[in-house]
Amino acid sequence: MLCSADLCCSSGDVKYHLGMSHTRVTRAGKDINLSLMANPSHLEAVNPLVEGKARAKQHYMKDKDRKRVLPVVLHGDAAFSGQGVVFETQALSGLEDYNTGGSVQVVVNNQIGFTTDPE
Repeated sequence: MLCSADLCCSSGDVKYHLGMSHTRVTRAGKDINLSLMANPSHLEAVNPLVEGKARAKQHYMKDKDRKRVLPVVLHGDAAFSGQGVVFETQALSGLEDYNTGGSVQVVVNNQIGFTTDPE
């Protein structure tokens, strides 16, 4: 289901959990594709999917040097430290067939947890 600012999403989830893909032109005039993986939860279940999608794109683009696709994973601080899948996913980089050449991990302070009131 696609959503826009004018439509109400009937999935019961927040819009950014649905994922998206967009091609943007850089100042240098080159196209860059940005993909946001669908993640119906604030838990870290999407992490291995992000790495797998990046690895698949590298494979099909024949990017053996791992320089054309960069996985970026955003974490809430509570989920980063509390979910074992974060560290399990990072450990995949040590396996040749799963290595993406590295990824950027951004940890955001979200006040203990996504659904937690700061007070």
